[in-house]
Amino acid sequence: MPVMTAFMAYNHGRSFWRWFGVGCALPYVSLFVVMFVVHRDKKMHASAVAADLTSLAGPIG
Repeated sequence: MPVMTAFMAYNHGRSFWRWFGVGCALPYVSLFVVMFVVHRDKKMHASAVAADLTSLAGPIG
C-alpha cells in the first residue's frame, strides 16, 4: 500500500519518500489523501490555464 501511494504521488510531482512514509503510517487513508491532493492540483492547474487564456484573448467586442 505505501508503494502505491508513493508512486501515485511521485507521478504527480510530489516527493516519493515523504508519501511512502505517509503510506506506512496511514496505509489506507493515505491513498484517499493523495487522490484528493492530485485532484486539487489538477483543478488549480486547469483554472490557471483558463485564466491565462482569458487574459491573452483580451476584451471581446
